[in-house]
Amino acid sequence: MSRLAPAIWTLLLVLIWGSVFTLFFFLPSTLGVFRWFLETHPVAAPFALVLVQILFATLVFPCSPLTFSAGVLWGLETGLVYSILATVAASTMTFLISRNVFLGSSRIRNISEKHLTSVHNLISKYSWLSVAVAYANPVFPGSSLGYIFGLSEISLGTFVCGVFIGTIPSQIVIIYGGHIFAKLILDLANLTDIALLSLALLCLVLLRRGIQQVR
Repeated sequence: MSRLAPAIWTLLLVLIWGSVFTLFFFLPSTLGVFRWFLETHPVAAPFALVLVQILFATLVFPCSPLTFSAGVLWGLETGLVYSILATVAASTMTFLISRNVFLGSSRIRNISEKHLTSVHNLISKYSWLSVAVAYANPVFPGSSLGYIFGLSEISLGTFVCGVFIGTIPSQIVIIYGGHIFAKLILDLANLTDIALLSLALLCLVLLRRGIQQVR
């Protein structure tokens, strides 16, 4: 039964996200409601994105759909700015929770020293670069990585710098995908946009396979 638990949780998350994705993106009426909210609440909407991503990151939920949503709702340029701010804020929150709460627990500190020594050595050696590489890797759980880095000796400023630099490439791809997807739903896309979206998705798949082969 214990072996089935991860698979059950994975299936549950897929079903939840699949339902949300279908409701949100494939119903033009629903998309219209969200666009109306953005127009009538230009300040509250970005704050809502940041707060939701902080919540998801602290619960170790995948945040990529939120990044995609930013591209759908705000477009490429504005969506990229808001999504990067949300990612940095959520990553900072998980880092601070780990540094100020988890690091004070002797049990968690012993687990960290036993199983994450090699990871901490890499972080100490490469500093912000290790953060940037981790956040550029689509395999890792994004904003929740702050839990790992918070247990190391890296400073908060160095961590935030690495997050900002490392998250930009994947943010651009996912935000652009959401932006083009919204145009497709609204029947405003052209063949060039579709081709660029397909190329971006192909690059993500090839990047993931290449990383898995290296590992």
